Amino acid sequence: MALVVSVTTLSWAWFSAARNEHKSSQSTEAADREKARLAVIRSHLQSFYIEGGSLMDKPVPPNASPELIAQYTAEAETWATKANTWIGTELGKGLQLGLSIAQPILRGS
Repeated sequence: MALVVSVTTLSWAWFSAARNEHKSSQSTEAADREKARLAVIRSHLQSFYIEGGSLMDKPVPPNASPELIAQYTAEAETWATKANTWIGTELGKGLQLGLSIAQPILRGS
């Protein structure tokens, strides 16, 4: 009788350990997938940040022609639309920033 109880106990312990290992492997896989997903998001957001910063730091001469200002404005609008669309698509509409460059702030050099 003691042998039957021992075998049953060992069987249960093995089953329990296997179940826990399976759960933890799924949990680890899910955590790894989430980390990878967040790394991609971080990378995209960082590239938008860098690109936006370079647009802001672009020197505009004080006597810039209307064509040059229109070109800079178009570049900024393209960036804002691209960033806003990506954020809405990948992170959800609630996180969209409503980016727009209606009145560009130009820095003189």
